[in-house]
Amino acid sequence: MTLRICLLFLLLSSTACRPTTTKEQDTIHGKVVGIADGDTFTLLLDNKTTIKIRLASIDCPERKQPFSAVATKFISDAIFSRQVSVVVDSKDRYGRSIVGVL
Repeated sequence: MTLRICLLFLLLSSTACRPTTTKEQDTIHGKVVGIADGDTFTLLLDNKTTIKIRLASIDCPERKQPFSAVATKFISDAIFSRQVSVVVDSKDRYGRSIVGVL
């Protein structure tokens, strides 16, 4: 339970620090169609393309590390199959968009 509260705090605190005004091209809207782990998910855009998304300022355990399944279930329960809006900060070395979730 303590891990769940910690993860929620991290998720909320990273999005609470987002600027309230952004350029429209920096904001992406779509449906969450896949969860890779506690900080990475797949977003289905309106044009039926998918992009890999990594949450900014969040570092969750990787697969096979302790609490990985708990972190993945937490983010899945929170956003899977939901429409979300994200603000793209940058791209990582794997080509994933680094984002804050609105």
